[in-house]
Amino acid sequence: MGETIIDPRRDLETIRALMERARYYRHLPPQPPLLAGLLALGGAAWTHHRIAAGASEESVTELGLIWSGIFVVSLVTQIALGYRTAKKAGSDFWSPLAAEIVHALWPPFLVALSFTAILIRNQTLELIAPLWILCYGIGAVAAGAYARPAVRVLGISFLLAGLIDLFRPFPSAVAIGATFGVFHLIYGLTLFRHVARD
Repeated sequence: MGETIIDPRRDLETIRALMERARYYRHLPPQPPLLAGLLALGGAAWTHHRIAAGASEESVTELGLIWSGIFVVSLVTQIALGYRTAKKAGSDFWSPLAAEIVHALWPPFLVALSFTAILIRNQTLELIAPLWILCYGIGAVAAGAYARPAVRVLGISFLLAGLIDLFRPFPSAVAIGATFGVFHLIYGLTLFRHVARD
């Protein structure tokens, strides 16, 4: 009988691959970012329409409700489909790794919410778009430590776009549509590719 040859390098690569997979939260379905991107493009179009009609207290309230709705729908879709993906894979949706991602995300979202209220009160509405873009980018970069590299790339893209929009402003609808709309669509398509490869 032949002796079994043990290759330590192959075993080390296997262990490393398993540790790498355990480090990343893998229940990120591609449908939610695609939906979020489409909704954001619609929201950006409506934002352009309302700004073109003239900013008023009524239009600010309406835009606030629209973007709050987009956020809620996107979040609920992410949770629902993430839960379904986890159950299909036979693993828990909520885990210490998921908790780390939530802890990475809530501070920049709290900052965005707080400063948005202040900017609205002070009538400096032109700063809301770069604020949202930068805070989202910070959250995505932080969460990227626990998810696929595409999440961190998404965050860096938002940060760069936010800085550009801060120092060389674009119309708010254009900035929001390009980031929350187009960037999310590209990210969703990237996730589709990863899911197909896995």
